Amino acid sequence: MERLSRLTKQFFQTSKSRVAITAIGASFIAVTTSVSTFASEANASYQLDWTFSTSTVASDLHKPWGIAALNDDLFLITERDGKVRLWDNKNNTMSPADETFTDFVFESGQGGMLDVLAHPNFAENNLVYLTYSAGHRLKNATRLSTAEVVLQKDNNGKVTSFSLKNKRDIFTAQPFKAATYHFAGRLVFMPDGTLVFGVGDGYTHMDKAQTLDNHFGKVIRINDDGSVPADNPYVEMAKKDETIKPEIYSYGHRNPQGMYYDASRSVLFSNEHGPKGGDEINIIKPELNYGWPKITYGIDYSGSEITPHSALPEMQQPLVNWTPSIAPSSMLVYEGDLFPALKGKLVNTSLKFQEIRVVELKDKAKAAKKPVQQDYAKGPWQPANQWTFFKDQGERLRDIVETASGQLLIVTDSGKLIRLDKA
Repeated sequence: MERLSRLTKQFFQTSKSRVAITAIGASFIAVTTSVSTFASEANASYQLDWTFSTSTVASDLHKPWGIAALNDDLFLITERDGKVRLWDNKNNTMSPADETFTDFVFESGQGGMLDVLAHPNFAENNLVYLTYSAGHRLKNATRLSTAEVVLQKDNNGKVTSFSLKNKRDIFTAQPFKAATYHFAGRLVFMPDGTLVFGVGDGYTHMDKAQTLDNHFGKVIRINDDGSVPADNPYVEMAKKDETIKPEIYSYGHRNPQGMYYDASRSVLFSNEHGPKGGDEINIIKPELNYGWPKITYGIDYSGSEITPHSALPEMQQPLVNWTPSIAPSSMLVYEGDLFPALKGKLVNTSLKFQEIRVVELKDKAKAAKKPVQQDYAKGPWQPANQWTFFKDQGERLRDIVETASGQLLIVTDSGKLIRLDKA
């Protein structure tokens, strides 16, 4: 497979800053807002010119990892030490942290509280799902639990605080391990109501990503109560061989931290950390083998070879290969109208390069204007232009979510919550 260039389009940025004073309760919070204009290089085939504003609306979070919408205005934010915060995007307020999970979360290395996601019927059942590392240094695993959100409001209906109640564990990756790296954990609900998420290879257990008797290096699919869907690809095998894990949806993954279901394309996208090089975007399909560690475009951090192969039969090639690595941490497909330049594109956050990497996809069948042979995993989709923005913030970008109005909310490793809005 021909390697994709790390960046196919360069962009130039000019920016200016202003300070907006936002009233919150009896105090005032100064929110620094930057207005940025991006214009593409001269290119007759691809032109881009757009403007947006950025506001740092919070800066005291403790290693935030995940952010998820409860409704149009309220967002839960996880912190690595097990605390969960509630952000009111309408009133610009952050509720005191809930500490329900702090006694259950093992924070070490890359572990801790990870992602959060509201149930599709949250308005009726108040349920949220949270992934985290559980156990201790010598025996730990990725765990998924549910909890109910209880909101406390004042006489005007404004949320003043919240709590998490009725914690229930519904999945724990097997077996436990001693390493404190590669937990994955990003959560996505599918249209059929099932829940999918990645479990990393555990770093020291990479070879187990190729076998079905464990959860290392897998994408997991379960029902919303933790039970196994009857149509999972390995259910029948598991009935004949009790060592097979029926929760497995796909395998051969390293550490897939970004995941998003694109309803417009009916596609489950994932981005994944490679080693030194070989970061990927994949389209996830059931029963497929995505190759790690038998194939990769990366090498070990020491510089040594992990495998001589970048391709093997019956193993999937990535939709996008990033070499050098960008360290992708989360992703979405932008669906709003606030930023037309992002509409329908894959928006990926980068830890290493501290930027947002945008990937434009094209339908090769539509482009050819005639039937073309399609790859089962990728369908008609192939990457076109790639470009970056947001690099001026100098922040390791951990997670990103789109609001109902089309704004983007981003949490950073340094503890910030940043809002992108129309300029």
